[in-house]
Amino acid sequence: MTPQIQSLLPQAVQYFDQGNLDAAEQLLNKVLQMHAKNFDALLILGVIKGIKGEQQEAIRLFRKAVVAEPNNNWAQFNLAKALSETGKDEEAIPHHKKAVQLAPQHADAWLNYGVSLSALDRPADAAACYERLIGFHPEYFQAWSNLGLVLHKLERYEEALQALDKALSLNPQLIEAWVNKGAVLRKQDRFQEALQAYNQAFGIDPSHVDVWLQTCLTFRELRWNAPALDAVQRAIDLRPDDAQVWSIKGEILADLQRHAEALEAFDRALALRPDFTLALLCKGMCLFSQKRFAEAASVYEATMAQGEEPGALYALGHWLLSKLSAWDWSGLEDALARVQATIEQGRPGTDPFPVVAAFDDPRLELLGAGLYAAALFPDRRDGAAWPLPVAGERIKIGYFSADFHNHATMHLMAELFEKHDKSRFEIVGFSYGPPVEDAMRKRAVAAMDSFIDVREKNDQEIAAMARAAGIDIAVDLKGYTGEHRIGIFARGAAPVQVSYLGYPGTLGVPYMDYIIADGVVIPAGSEAHYTEQVVRLPHSYQVNDRARTTSDKRFSRTELGLPEDGFVFASFNNGYKLAPESFDIWMRLLHEVPGSVLWLLHTDSDACDRLRKEARRRGVAAERLVFAPFIEPSQHLARYRMADLFLDTFSYNAHTNASDALWMGLPVVTRAGRSFAGRVAASLLSAAGVPELITHSNEEYQALALELTRDREKLAAFRHRLDQQRLSSPLFDSSLFTRHLEQAYVHMHQRRAAGLPAEAFDVAA
Repeated sequence: MTPQIQSLLPQAVQYFDQGNLDAAEQLLNKVLQMHAKNFDALLILGVIKGIKGEQQEAIRLFRKAVVAEPNNNWAQFNLAKALSETGKDEEAIPHHKKAVQLAPQHADAWLNYGVSLSALDRPADAAACYERLIGFHPEYFQAWSNLGLVLHKLERYEEALQALDKALSLNPQLIEAWVNKGAVLRKQDRFQEALQAYNQAFGIDPSHVDVWLQTCLTFRELRWNAPALDAVQRAIDLRPDDAQVWSIKGEILADLQRHAEALEAFDRALALRPDFTLALLCKGMCLFSQKRFAEAASVYEATMAQGEEPGALYALGHWLLSKLSAWDWSGLEDALARVQATIEQGRPGTDPFPVVAAFDDPRLELLGAGLYAAALFPDRRDGAAWPLPVAGERIKIGYFSADFHNHATMHLMAELFEKHDKSRFEIVGFSYGPPVEDAMRKRAVAAMDSFIDVREKNDQEIAAMARAAGIDIAVDLKGYTGEHRIGIFARGAAPVQVSYLGYPGTLGVPYMDYIIADGVVIPAGSEAHYTEQVVRLPHSYQVNDRARTTSDKRFSRTELGLPEDGFVFASFNNGYKLAPESFDIWMRLLHEVPGSVLWLLHTDSDACDRLRKEARRRGVAAERLVFAPFIEPSQHLARYRMADLFLDTFSYNAHTNASDALWMGLPVVTRAGRSFAGRVAASLLSAAGVPELITHSNEEYQALALELTRDREKLAAFRHRLDQQRLSSPLFDSSLFTRHLEQAYVHMHQRRAAGLPAEAFDVAA
């Protein structure tokens, strides 16, 4: 080392120690001009560049220092640290490893090594680093805090809390430890304690954005949307350029059904971060809920382009359902193949409902439901023994739904609640849907022994309430349909849990004991596609309400936009149920029956225009498709009288709409499929006493429909039979249905009382 360098280096170090970085840098550059490989100058200048935020230049200098002295701990340490700080953790690992080998008791080297391992999603290795560090520096609070964070990732929650508490005992002002402690407590459903941890953090720094954010997320877990919205707004006020907080605000607003504001929030998030997967996914859901199906499909397509992120993977099923709902069949075969391949490869990619809607494959439905539930709703029952039922006491049945209002579920179930034998059963409604005070809600409330509004309770709280109420049998009426709360049953709401009516397929979970079915929707031999034990009722699984109101209004065909003399084919199903396979047959029927029209429910204008184009492509004039607007339910029933024949959809049949048609004396032609959803109409026709309207192939389906257009006497005979048998057929005998369902409940309860596991059985007629 030259005398000049010997004089420059100490002076540079002195400037560095005094905080005069520019002066130090000038001198160090002079040293390197004289000796480009001077280790001390490279190392110190690298540190200065790092302090100034010039990370790439710092890395370049540290690399040269490592080349100059590969066995110097500080060179390896600083290079590893700089690489880690720029997100190059994989590249940093060998330098971290070398640093701790060279200086086994260098605390910060072990700490940084753990940070990189954690960033690379290697929490067990990171934990080993922190434990090694704590072994020789037990008072190092940052090591305890980081250990708590990785133990949280490893789901070792009690150990994580112990580590975080140790960090806080050493440094009560360590705000990140309070935040992480709250996150661990949230994972354990200890929400009030989590809020207490965040309150401690607020005492240290009331303007800390992450504390407001975590508080917001805790309020969301508690389903306290109003305070959650206030908390996320505080976070936005403090950090307005944070895409995550805008996206969370959008989610809360969507939960509050404030969709226009939610879309604005998602758009703000995406303006800040155009590739924000979760914001894209949530925006798509918001558009779908507003029936803006084509827009939703476009947003989901952008979401899927984000690669392998979880949100991007889950967009696939939403995208498929949006395309079906928009009657956009472009690329449909490829889309179906993609969904099927994703499920068969064991990858998440779709909610179960789109699989039920688009496929007629109970095997695929089971696989898809199992993947979805394992990822999002794992079994969280605590294993505690249930108290044995007391002999002679009424059996407590809990019905859980978001649909205790003017909804298809209530249109079917209202009379069941009224006809339950209250001397033998206590009926409790758990409502987590909107607080709508309409006529159907009033019927439900009046029919039940108690009705509990739990919409502001989380899954854990609702399950605990059901346990405290002594519910013997918990009946889920939602399955995987919108606003479902499968998490309630994952926690164990009752010793016996039953899936009924809302979802036509398996939930694919170990905690649902039974599924209510019949011999048509789940025929013998297909039980392997259900994780639930199958309970078959003797006629149809579907309950009906013979007390339903039908408007006295007498529509004319002209006011409904229908031809006075032409044959009217009707299909009032949701748009997603219609696929090219059935539509092709319908168009052939219109070709064969001059002057006929197809009467469908209006979805949105773009979708209706798209379907008219599909008709024209098949040689059918667009005006032969007539779209009925949504109207009040009793009037909707009345307008069934104006149709001649109801055409069922495939894969996913008409359910409530089919029973409505049969109630109004309108014959329904169906093709029985392989899955539960594709066999419902066959079940209804059998129970209504007109099994001749069930077909088993596309050819049979088309031939029968065409025959009925040409043989008006035969069609009239079916109408007459339906009218005559309406009150005597098992399908509409709600008293008989209630007795059969109650027999099923008694048998389930008796098996439980005897300490026996759930087992499939048939209820005798």
